[in-house]
Amino acid sequence: MYVPAAIALLLGGCRDWVEVPVPVSQLSSSSVYQDDATASAAMAGVYIQMMSSASYFASGGAGSVTVLSGLSADELESQATATSGVTFYNNALDRFNTDNARLWQQAYKTIYYANSVLEGLQKSQNVSQPVRGRLAGEALFLRAFCHFYLVNLYGDVPLVRSTDYKQNQSVARAPSDSVYAQILSDLTVAKTALASDYSIDQGQRIRPNARAAAALMARIYLYRKDWLKAADQASELIGAVSEFRLTAVDSVFLKNSREAIWQLMPVSPVLNTYEGNIFVLNAAPTSVSLHRELAKQFLSTDLRNRWIGRINAQNQLFFFPYKYKIRTGVPVQEYSMVLRLAEQYLIRAEAYVHLGQNQSAVQDLNQIRLRAGLEPLGPEALQLNKQALLDSVYQQRRLELFCEWGHRWFDLKRTGNAGPKLTESKSVRWQESAVLYPIPDSEIQLNSALVQNPGY
Repeated sequence: MYVPAAIALLLGGCRDWVEVPVPVSQLSSSSVYQDDATASAAMAGVYIQMMSSASYFASGGAGSVTVLSGLSADELESQATATSGVTFYNNALDRFNTDNARLWQQAYKTIYYANSVLEGLQKSQNVSQPVRGRLAGEALFLRAFCHFYLVNLYGDVPLVRSTDYKQNQSVARAPSDSVYAQILSDLTVAKTALASDYSIDQGQRIRPNARAAAALMARIYLYRKDWLKAADQASELIGAVSEFRLTAVDSVFLKNSREAIWQLMPVSPVLNTYEGNIFVLNAAPTSVSLHRELAKQFLSTDLRNRWIGRINAQNQLFFFPYKYKIRTGVPVQEYSMVLRLAEQYLIRAEAYVHLGQNQSAVQDLNQIRLRAGLEPLGPEALQLNKQALLDSVYQQRRLELFCEWGHRWFDLKRTGNAGPKLTESKSVRWQESAVLYPIPDSEIQLNSALVQNPGY
């Protein structure tokens, strides 16, 4: 399990991040948690780590979940040769792939930091109870968030709930059901402890709160086919009309967008988001571009065409994700979107179809369609069979959530469509073992209790 030698902890404020270096050996000790301010600094450091350029998991950069899963699915094309991206695109990973190893390591690195905060808070006698509870809720949320991505990328994975090296160095892979149970347990506790609004950072939506916990729980219940609970959690967000609304397509990804449930604040002084930096093209792409087949899926009247950029270079037309408009520069106008309201409408629509509530499902689908400038589904949609209506939901998920945190890759896998769809769209030689990424060989060398996924 990856444990770094040191961590720079940053004190979080509503406008600035003030650096407070703390050795990792002291991260969970009471000396770091002298008061509310230093405890907040420890928690802020976890967010900074997630968004640092070195973070291949959450930053939105070239080695992030967004990019690598977009290549694995049919959202992105690799424009480089003899690179790791090509193997993700071809669904031909091996256990030695370094980007895959970094993905695993960075997710567990965040879990380690979250556990350190939890242990430090438990030892401290000087942090006020309201701050202690909220920070513990944030740490539990992040631990659940990372475990969620690990279990969906790799299947059975180690459950890490401690910073104890002796315990972690030989931890075996836990069954997926056990991982999900722990995720939901963490989120349930977090939801009661987290802030109920965004007042902590004066309205900035850069820390997970109780709403973010509900949003992630809605997704998890959907994946677990617990349709009623998925709909109930999504309804909490949709019903909070004073906090959230579907904004115009050009406003969705702005910082503190009314559609945002949780965003990550940039830490680079010269970038708005890493997504914008890697996706927005001003010349022929050298890394990735938007898959041409995806670009064809949008009707000419769909306002989400504004989320697709186009550039002519080297006598070719290239498409690129253009949800984030700013490639480099200041001032900061965009934050990296993690959770947003549109997903909740689509979660509830899918759950309603499975619950036989087709009229409610169509109403939720139409909210997404109308925002996109499309005609609403009419009464005839109520006569569609279950699979046809589900396909309508899946198509809107594809168009709405592309290149955001692996939605398409996970949707293809959970619906059993990865093989058929990717064979068609990418002409890959699909092997069913490719639905899971390999456990990095470097991790197996460190921990003999880890067993490799089939096919690797």
